[in-house]
Amino acid sequence: MNKESWEEFANQVNFNLNQNNIPIDINTSNSLETHWHKIQTSIISAALKIIPNKKIKFQNFHHTHSQKATQLHQALKLIGQTIRQVKYAYNNNLPTLTNIPSLINTINQQQNLNINNFPVNNNEIPT
Repeated sequence: MNKESWEEFANQVNFNLNQNNIPIDINTSNSLETHWHKIQTSIISAALKIIPNKKIKFQNFHHTHSQKATQLHQALKLIGQTIRQVKYAYNNNLPTLTNIPSLINTINQQQNLNINNFPVNNNEIPT
């Protein structure tokens, strides 16, 4: 909030206090709770009227990461997909997909890794 908004808020509070007939002298027939309630109501109503009370959140769905981080993330997703494919084939006694060695080679070349090639035959997989 800027200075003008705070001045407008102060003026609104003063207007509300005058409108609610809040005396300056505390020694009146009204109780302290009544005075406090009138003051509280005056401030809250001015705040709701003048001070912005909505949170604004800007969401940026275009997360920018470094090129290396993006490449590593893509390689990690590819490794996860490969592991899921191999587990599915192994658990269901299916032959492993023929593209698994090429996926492993692609990951090795892109990230300078040394992941061993997967055995073609399910019987050669160590338990």
